[in-house]
Amino acid sequence: MYRIFDIPPIFCKSNTFSNQREVWLRYKFLMMVGYVGGYLVLLYGYYVYLAPVWGYYGFLWRPNWGKVVEALIWVVIISWSLPISFCRPSEFYLHFQVLVPVLPMLVIYGAMGQPRTYIYAVIFSFYVMFLVVKLSRCVVKSIQFKPICAPKIKRKELQLLLLLIGYLVVVSIFLQGGMRYFNLSLDKVYVYRSAASSNLPIFYGYINSWTSKVIFPFAFLLAFITKEKVRAFLSIIGSILMFGLTSHKDVLFYPFAVILFYWIAGIGRRKSIAFFLVGYYFVVIFSLIDYWWGIFHGWMATLTLRRVIFVPALLNFYYYDFFSRHSFVYWAQSKITLRMVSYKYSLDVPHLIGLHYFGSSTIGANTGWLGSGYANAGIMGMVIYAALIGSIFSLLDAIAKFHDKRVIVAIFVAPMFAMIISSDLPAALLTHGTLIGLLLLMFFQTRELHNGRKTSV
Repeated sequence: MYRIFDIPPIFCKSNTFSNQREVWLRYKFLMMVGYVGGYLVLLYGYYVYLAPVWGYYGFLWRPNWGKVVEALIWVVIISWSLPISFCRPSEFYLHFQVLVPVLPMLVIYGAMGQPRTYIYAVIFSFYVMFLVVKLSRCVVKSIQFKPICAPKIKRKELQLLLLLIGYLVVVSIFLQGGMRYFNLSLDKVYVYRSAASSNLPIFYGYINSWTSKVIFPFAFLLAFITKEKVRAFLSIIGSILMFGLTSHKDVLFYPFAVILFYWIAGIGRRKSIAFFLVGYYFVVIFSLIDYWWGIFHGWMATLTLRRVIFVPALLNFYYYDFFSRHSFVYWAQSKITLRMVSYKYSLDVPHLIGLHYFGSSTIGANTGWLGSGYANAGIMGMVIYAALIGSIFSLLDAIAKFHDKRVIVAIFVAPMFAMIISSDLPAALLTHGTLIGLLLLMFFQTRELHNGRKTSV
């Protein structure tokens, strides 16, 4: 007999087939109930918090109850399609894609009566990603990936290398006058951020992001796993210094986010899904408690429930609304077109959306791959992005042959967040650390072979 959150042997690669149809259905049903509950909790949070407090921002309560029910049906269908275990990194991030962009968009679809055409394009794009991951699995099995130079650099040496790179970046910023804009106050980040950025050469936009989102968090994770307290402390100090020098407050959360997701992915194939969904519930419910009782003066509610979960979802609909009536940009402002495509607008896309929907050209309404994909090439742009992201997930599955999957899941938390909520896909790959993370994982390994057995860091 299996306990309620145990995953039967049939679902994982290392186990043989057995007659577990009833158990499989039970776990599918439990996961579906979890997702339906998540949808209803988000809908309630939208009704009691987003609409009354942030209605002026665009979160209106004008429900189309037919679409509310329709969205609920789609939640059932999508959740039934998802894997019920975390045997591969791709399985974790498929759930991540549903919980962060898709589920809140389904809530807004019903709560505001948003266009059916776009939400169906979103669902179709998700299934393109899903199918690319599934179809790539046979290819991944046949490819023998090996780290390029892992035998030459040991794991503890990799920690030191990451710390050295990170602190070289910190010192270089100080040498260029960064101390003038050093700020550790969360309340003043918007005062210092622009000045701190303009003080540095333009390529530091890439370097700072790589250091904050990949280098120091990776170093902290490795030090945490190997219980190197001094190196863990140096990694945290490095992240704090990067926050002070750039005034990007999310930098403070990345080291702890990688530990959290490393822990969730490591709970076991049997319970990770359950803990992931419970954590999602906790964030939403605790945000509402913060709104009602002011535990953190509403800070938790506005940062998580509004900014992380619902703002990207709303902006995706704004992108669709604007570019369904105006010309697509066809990556005219991206380096991938080498500036050979003419750009037809006077403002870049985020500030264009900020001007039309928030009344100010100073507002940069950045969103993730669903909105930016549509802005670039309509539904075809979304499908292209979905296929590319699915391919990245498949590559992570292949790299997992010589890495602890928990490390892979944790290291890509920050780049995936950027990809989902705040960045066009090419920028997420280059600027926000996806490619750097892939290169690090392909050059080094966090798992070694001893006596024919794989051991983690």
